[in-house]
Amino acid sequence: MKQVNIGGVPEHFNLAWYLTLKNGEYKAEGINLRWKDYFGGTGEMTKALREGAIDIAVILTEGIIKDIVDGNPSKIVQVFVESPLIWGVHVAAQSQYKTIEDLRISSLPQDLSYIQQDSVRQKRADNWHKSLNKDPYLY
Repeated sequence: MKQVNIGGVPEHFNLAWYLTLKNGEYKAEGINLRWKDYFGGTGEMTKALREGAIDIAVILTEGIIKDIVDGNPSKIVQVFVESPLIWGVHVAAQSQYKTIEDLRISSLPQDLSYIQQDSVRQKRADNWHKSLNKDPYLY
C-alpha cells in the first residue's frame, strides 16, 4: 500500500478530504492517506514540506510562493480553491463597537478607522462582495 502524508488547516474547504478518509476511499485504491491538521497554518505547513514531514499540503498559494522564493524546493501542482483571501475587521455581537468609526482610537496610521479609508482596499472588498452574488456555491 502506498503511503501519502497530507496536511492542511482544519477549515471547510478540506471537508472532502475528511469525508473520503472516513469512508476509506483511498484504501480501496491501495493508498494509505494520512491527514494532519496544521493549526499553525501556512508557515507550519511550509516547514513540514521542507522537512519532508508531509508529501502534500493544501496551503495558501501566496504563502508557498514566498517560501519557494526563499528556497523551499516544493512545487505547486494544482490550484485547489480559487477565491480571494479577504481579511476583515470583525467585532463580537456583544461588543460596544458597532461601526468602524467606533474603533477610532487615535490618528495614527495603524488606527483601524484610518486603514478602512484606503480606497483601494475598499474597492477590492466591494468587487469581491459583488462576485459572491454570482457564485451559487458560496451560500
